[in-house]
Amino acid sequence: MEQKKKRTLSIKQKLILTSMLLLLIPSLLIGFVSYSQSKQKIMNEILQSAHAGVDRMNDEIMNIIDPMRRDVAFLRTGLTGRCINQANRIST
Repeated sequence: MEQKKKRTLSIKQKLILTSMLLLLIPSLLIGFVSYSQSKQKIMNEILQSAHAGVDRMNDEIMNIIDPMRRDVAFLRTGLTGRCINQANRIST
């Protein structure tokens, strides 16, 4: 009968494998944690930048619209007063 050979690792191979695992596992863990933290920081910075951009755009739009709103309010008040004065003159 044939004898089955058990494949065993030599001490050198075991040491190399153990060293690789001892170096690889912490390196992967550190890399994953660093990636996760960096991703979160970048997302927060993007959101803050977007909010700041929206706020600036809102200020610019309000700087354009506010004078127009004041003009409309002034014209509305002026026209109402003139219409009343003209109606009074016509009826008298």
